[in-house]
Amino acid sequence: MKNWIKVIFALNNRLDALTYSIDREVEGMSALLTVPTMELFDSIIKLNDKKVRIINLRVLHDKMKETLSPREYYIIARSSHGASFSEIAEGLGLSKGHVYRLYQRTIQKLTRVLSSYGYTEGKFFDDYNDIVLIARMYKKLARTIEAA
Repeated sequence: MKNWIKVIFALNNRLDALTYSIDREVEGMSALLTVPTMELFDSIIKLNDKKVRIINLRVLHDKMKETLSPREYYIIARSSHGASFSEIAEGLGLSKGHVYRLYQRTIQKLTRVLSSYGYTEGKFFDDYNDIVLIARMYKKLARTIEAA
């Protein structure tokens, strides 16, 4: 679940741009006169489904953020954007070990939050693996964590 939590925090700033690009794509499709109507409707419905799933990530981010202290949020947000525990510790004026323990507890807390909304590793994979940007971010984080 740790990778999915990090994906949500890492992509949070880009979610609006993703939904905006989907809106532009739908607008462009609606002007197509050469595509059969049912195919066009099918494509628009799929794009809107994708948009809803992306918006759900924003909602999940906000729900997780509500449960975190400013320090916990800082640790998760910074680590999700590639900061090391040493860099985070320096920014907070804490020891690296203390930051690592706070990080582990925060991940456990966020896992419980996501579980309370019915999210598991499998559900995230099923819901988001077909969205290229999200799938790439997940794979990148999975490789980074395995290498550590």
